[in-house]
Amino acid sequence: MKKLIHFLIASTLPAVALAQTLNAPVVQAGDYFSIAIGEPQDPGEAGANVLWDYTGLTASQNYNGQIVPSVPSTYQDDYPDASWIMELVGNQYYYNFGPEAFEYFGGVENGISYPYQDPELFYSYPFEFESTHSDESFNSLTIQGLAVERSISTESANDGHGTLNMPNEQVYEDVFRIRIHRVIEDSSITGLSTTEVVQTMFIQNGIAVPVITHTTLIITTPAGTDEYEFLEFMQSYAVEVGVVEPDLFAMYPNPSTDNVTIKWINKADAIEIYDGAGRLVESVSHCPGLNVTGIDVRDWNPGVYTVSLTSGKHVTTKKLVVE
Repeated sequence: MKKLIHFLIASTLPAVALAQTLNAPVVQAGDYFSIAIGEPQDPGEAGANVLWDYTGLTASQNYNGQIVPSVPSTYQDDYPDASWIMELVGNQYYYNFGPEAFEYFGGVENGISYPYQDPELFYSYPFEFESTHSDESFNSLTIQGLAVERSISTESANDGHGTLNMPNEQVYEDVFRIRIHRVIEDSSITGLSTTEVVQTMFIQNGIAVPVITHTTLIITTPAGTDEYEFLEFMQSYAVEVGVVEPDLFAMYPNPSTDNVTIKWINKADAIEIYDGAGRLVESVSHCPGLNVTGIDVRDWNPGVYTVSLTSGKHVTTKKLVVE
């Protein structure tokens, strides 16, 4: 089953003129960013001094994130070697954005902490053009009361640099194309599940958040295999601002005649879909621990439906058009 989502990101920070090397970004407490969903397109070619054209991207929905220091924080003792938290509506993900490495230490989802004893190292700084990086990470976790052994294989490559043209005549110089391929295997008494993540990211020197991220996500469990595709782009990046309330979820494509993908930022306690008369059409199930699911609307009557997502005390509704 193949499902599509797309995202766009655009920054207003000035470029740093470093043509051959991706250096550690400059991060300040309170930095926040807005990410929007846009139409997909091919990520373009690798190479030196490339001009990547994304001027045709359009935004349909967006959500926000914020970067804050890991100390003080509620779970700081679980992540003693992390420096920063990326917050997405109550969920927290612990990172180092440099100065020596870009690495991930695990996170807190729905109030449950999943710290890595062996952090995942994406790449070291400076990350030279045409260089590669490999990493193996092994961790013991408890997920929903179940003991899980997680192994992660990460392959990263800096395979391009150049200029990125975005909508509204926004131009990013000194941009690097970073390819990251991750294979995450979780082993427990229920069996083996594998998540393969392939990402192409366009990162401007000086900014912690990619300008554009293409993602292919393939999840294989004993129940079968699902595939998702994402395109994310940054609409804005600002420093030292207050907490921004984000949109709870996004849907794509809308209108639709086939499969619809639903992606949420925090947790999804319930996802329900109602027809124009207010009757419940479907209660959407999803895999625990994942923030994405899909629905097949091929047999639905054409019309306008209401999708309701409940996350804790918050309920967000959106209109879904089935053609």
